[in-house]
Amino acid sequence: MRGNRSGRRGWENVERRRRGHHYESKGLGARMRHLFPLWPRHRPRLHSDGRLPTPVRLLRRVPLLILAPALILTPSLFLVGCGSADEGWGPPMEGTTGVECGYRTPVAVSPDGARLVFHHETDGLQVLDVASGERRPPVVEPEARARIEEGRGPDLLTLCWSDQGSEAVLLGSSIPTMDPAQPRIPNIFSLRLDGGSPTLGVRDAAACETRPGRAWDFWTEGRPVAPGSGQPAGFPEYDEPDPVVTRGSRVVQGPDERRARILDADGRTLAQVRPPLLAPLGGRAGIIRFAWSPDGSRLAWVSLQSRLGSWGGQSRVHLREADGSVRTLGPVHRQGAEIVWSSDAELLACVREEPGRIVRLLP
Repeated sequence: MRGNRSGRRGWENVERRRRGHHYESKGLGARMRHLFPLWPRHRPRLHSDGRLPTPVRLLRRVPLLILAPALILTPSLFLVGCGSADEGWGPPMEGTTGVECGYRTPVAVSPDGARLVFHHETDGLQVLDVASGERRPPVVEPEARARIEEGRGPDLLTLCWSDQGSEAVLLGSSIPTMDPAQPRIPNIFSLRLDGGSPTLGVRDAAACETRPGRAWDFWTEGRPVAPGSGQPAGFPEYDEPDPVVTRGSRVVQGPDERRARILDADGRTLAQVRPPLLAPLGGRAGIIRFAWSPDGSRLAWVSLQSRLGSWGGQSRVHLREADGSVRTLGPVHRQGAEIVWSSDAELLACVREEPGRIVRLLP
């Protein structure tokens, strides 16, 4: 009985076609017309046996042929943004929740790896004891507070350490003199860590030495990305990379290049990043950070890949071992991360989250 009803319904549809009525189908075409009102409706003339002409049957498949590549390529465009941002990251270091992670606010590690200096999103400048997890703001002396209130506070990008590692030296925007012909007055801050409580004061002059392990002094495209670059008047501008931090390495990527490379002092390629697989012509790849371990045996870098210009970006942290092997640390992350070496064996990442936090990638 069911077969007879089905057959009778089929002949009724054939008769409707012959009379010019639209064929009421519950197949793909009907569903697409339900979703998209402008989906084409074909009312072709039929053969005597009720079949559609061959060209018309092919034309009815045109929308599906157009949609098929789009359905295949669309997931590849969104694949770069998928995945949990937290998956694979370790627990945050105690006392680091709420840290600001960014190029403008890097994380600094003391030479002995015992303290971290960073900017908290609500509490300002903070000093963290790594062993105990105790976080304390520095005691600000009156003269330093006056300069901060004038908008000439210390810049973490300029931080370097004294020979003994007990003092961090930071620069602020220099102070203009009454006579414009006279040079500006250096604005030097001193963060002393040798006492019981960290203290932030000012100094007329201070000497410090750059130490490897940080990632905000890298060199790219023959232009420095170093403390003071692109900042207001009064900050120092560097004409060459710091050989201690970069070890002669630099990032190379032309304006029309879709890949980025890290070259050593001899011009050999140490690492490269390419656009994602199946990326359209607008896909690009770049290297936004790199940092050598203090002993110079390991190279870590942060890559950024996008599928359409700056859209759909994903970031990863990579590590090149002493033997030349490369592996990826941490999961895919859409907003990137800042990296810094606290020792030859320990690599830290400041993850840009809400709130930000610092995690250990190595060991």
